[in-house]
Formats: sequence, structure tokens, C-alpha cells
Amino acid sequence: MDLWYNHHSLINVIAVYDNADLVAIAGDNCLQVLHVTSNACNLVANFQVGTRLTALAFSPRTSAPADTDDWCIEIAAATQDYRLHLYSKTPTQSENIFSFGGGISGHHGTVTGMTFCGGLNDDASRYLASVSDDKILMVWDLYPSSVSESADSSRSSSLSLDDDERPQPIAYPIHFANPLASVASHPSTTKELLVGDTRGSIFRMDWKSDPDASMGGPDRAWRHPSIIELVETKSLADALLGGAAPWSGTCSIAWKKDDPEIIGATHNNRFSIWDLRHMQGGKPLMTGTGSGSFRWCDSDPGFFALASNSPLTGALISMRNISYVHAEPSVLLVAPRPRYIRDFNFLSSSGPARVAAAVGHELIIFSLGDPAANLS
Repeated sequence: MDLWYNHHSLINVIAVYDNADLVAIAGDNCLQVLHVTSNACNLVANFQVGTRLTALAFSPRTSAPADTDDWCIEIAAATQDYRLHLYSKTPTQSENIFSFGGGISGHHGTVTGMTFCGGLNDDASRYLASVSDDKILMVWDLYPSSVSESADSSRSSSLSLDDDERPQPIAYPIHFANPLASVASHPSTTKELLVGDTRGSIFRMDWKSDPDASMGGPDRAWRHPSIIELVETKSLADALLGGAAPWSGTCSIAWKKDDPEIIGATHNNRFSIWDLRHMQGGKPLMTGTGSGSFRWCDSDPGFFALASNSPLTGALISMRNISYVHAEPSVLLVAPRPRYIRDFNFLSSSGPARVAAAVGHELIIFSLGDPAANLS
């Protein structure tokens, strides 16, 4: 094992920033941002929240203090009271919190996933997607165009505004038939999202398309003509019959960054991989046994990992090769039972792949080449 960092409360969710070794960790009452080096976890920002956080997403505006003097930390987060917040810090500004999405204009259930969905253009940090168990996907315009002549001027001016002066984001809701558990975006597109529900389905959708008015009322507005529905039939049947273990999680989606046609996901106790070039009626190209969070390894895109979130097995991460998906996985022991991995992700730095894993109160950073962690 390489590094440990004690958050002093249970870590519920983490987020890793793709362009730097920044890790955000959210606990029961605060949000911390760490810059991870080869030998230390350095605290960059500490936001006092006062309630449990349920979802995180780094804004593309973020840059690490180690990379530039004009750095910026910006993170979207959801709290257990169903509200959304934008946390920011710059060299000239201390920790700032901008809250939105409360009352009738926001979610009415636990927010289970968030992602920025503006692609790589000037709107990269403008649009934020959130999903909830209230069966609604909401896409938020964080910088409404009506308040400025351009998104860039809106973003720069908003950092100097007080919360009372900054205009509230505009939400575009899209209704689904079942509670939603996960959402993912891809940097190559400004209009497509992956949305996973708790019944075993994943939808690839164009969120900028208008709902088909002929489909009926708001409970049917989720049926876009551009939706592709992906289904893992056994997981869908298990969900419908209530056969899933209580600790197994509902859905985790990962979009392969070097190939937008490849999608990986877990539902209940199975993982699935789809190749959208070979649709097969929406059935996955590959399936196997494995639960918890699904993550692609960015430094070696042929590999993906699953993290067990069962206290019976301990904190385990299973590494697999997409070319040999049915071979026995390489299993990494992060911590013995009854501890388990609450969330994890790969760090994006060059060199050997490293993983950041939340286990109890600790963030554990380790290399996949660490022999002490490899059980196989």
C-alpha cells in the first residue's frame, strides 16, 4: 500500500479529477480535496458542509495548484437533503459554497449520481446532469445565457458574486419509469448521457432532444425517440424478483474514454459490457459475476476493475482484461473484512496505474503493481 489519509468520518463517495491527481472525498459533514503525489496526500481545500454528501462531480474548470498559479477548484455535490451545491476555491478566494436545486425546483429524492455533460467546448462546465431515486434526470444550466453575453463571461463573473446575487441555475427535467441510480457522460459528446435505473436498464440518450409530445403526459416524457436501451436480462429479472443482496448496490456505469461505443456496468451481482457497434437487441456483449462499482483503467484501457461492497468479502478489487473477460480476475485485497470499499477510482497520472479507494474513514492510495495487495 502506498498512502493513507484519514478523513475522520465515514467516506461516502469520492471523485477523481481526470486532468490532475486531485481526489475529492465526501463524508458526513465535510468535503475535502487532496492533491496526491508519489509520497503524500496534500489538503488543497476543506469545505464544511454540515450534512452527509451523496454524489460528487469535478467541474472541467478545475486545475491543480501544482500545475498553475491561476488554479481553481470547483466541485458539484449533492447532500442528503436533496439539495445541490457548487463548491469553489481559487488563489484569491477562500472556500465558497453556492447552493441550488432546493424546494419545488429540484429533486425530491436522494441524488445518486452527477456528471458534467458539456463535452470539451466552452460549455464544458456549464451543464451538470444529476439523477435521483425520484425517477428524474435533471440537466442544470449553471450559467444561464440570459444573464450574460457569453458563457465565459458568466463563469468569470459568477466567481465574484455573492450567493444572493448569482442567478439560480435552470433545470431541464426528464422523467423515467423507475428510480435512477447512475449517470455518466463522455468528453467526446455535448448531448449524450448514459442513465442507469434500479431495474437493470441503461439508456443512452440525447438530452438536448425535445420529448415526443405525442407520447402523453409528464410520466411519459422520458421516452425520447433517440434512446437506446441496454438490458442485462438476468440482472433485470433479479431486480424484478427482489433477489439482489442488500449490500450489492443498484447500478454503476462506466463509459470507456478511448472508445465511446464501449460501455461497462454492474447491476446487482453481475457486470456487463456492451459494444454499441454490435447491439444484439440491447443485450450485452460480455457478462460475468461481479458486483459493486465499475471503473475503466485510463492508463491501460484494456483493463477494468470491480470493487466489492460486501462486508462479508472484505475490501476487494477485481481487475479484468476486456480481451479475456472470462478468465479468473486478479484480486487485490485493500483491507480485511468486515471493512469494504465504499467507492473507488483510478488516478490519471502517468506511470503505473494507481487506485484511490474509500474504506471506512480512510482514503487508501495504492499501485496495482503492489505485491502486498495482490492475492492471485
